[in-house]
Amino acid sequence: IPIEGKFGQGKNGYNLNYIRAKRADTSFAWINSIFLVMNLAVLLGIFFALCKSGLAAVRMRLLRVVERLLLRYRLAHDTRRRGDLYQMTMC
Repeated sequence: IPIEGKFGQGKNGYNLNYIRAKRADTSFAWINSIFLVMNLAVLLGIFFALCKSGLAAVRMRLLRVVERLLLRYRLAHDTRRRGDLYQMTMC
């Protein structure tokens, strides 16, 4: 994750410039927690992107299976109709 611009993002988006802790160690903890949240937001975006691409792959596989099943059903259905028509003509 690039460092440049992260302080500006922290100030604008996460109110980093409004930290008014009394002690230096608590200010340091607040700043670290805000940067942790910013990094988690980036990782969450990556995670959702991977999930979306994984779901797209699963969806394509399911569509292929459904297409094959429909094709098999149509072929079986057509042969039965042909057989029925053949029996009707023989009577």
